[in-house]
Amino acid sequence: MTQKRIISLILLLFLVTLQATSLNRLRILGIKPDLLLILVIFIGLYKGPISGAWYGFLAGILLDIFSSSPLGTNAISKTVLGSLAGMAAPFLYLEAPLIPGLLLFLGMFLEGILLFILLSSFYLAPPFSYSFLYIILPASLYTSLIAPFFFSVFKRIDHAF
Repeated sequence: MTQKRIISLILLLFLVTLQATSLNRLRILGIKPDLLLILVIFIGLYKGPISGAWYGFLAGILLDIFSSSPLGTNAISKTVLGSLAGMAAPFLYLEAPLIPGLLLFLGMFLEGILLFILLSSFYLAPPFSYSFLYIILPASLYTSLIAPFFFSVFKRIDHAF
């Protein structure tokens, strides 16, 4: 295993712990950013669809274990989004300053819709109008606003090793 992969896995484990525990302090109106999705999309964009899918699955399954979500819901959504990010990367100019925020808005939006569908199959999702207005849209905005900062941190970490 390469040093970059080890660092990526340590970062992933750190973010899973942060996402499942102390990130609750960053809630705004009950919404918290999804740092794991930022990492998964970053890996998909810069390492390709297979790496994005694998890291997405690992991040999602670990998050499912530490959350009250049905096992597999986050794993499915993050696997799909990591893979999609990797497939879209060749068509994007990744150095444009607004791209990380726009990609994360779109990614969070798609993940919100996907999670709504998955949770609805377990009869665990609130009505769509509520989910859209009070969960999906605010979480997409919040995560997209902090995405450029985390992308720059992840780039520095990636280039350092």
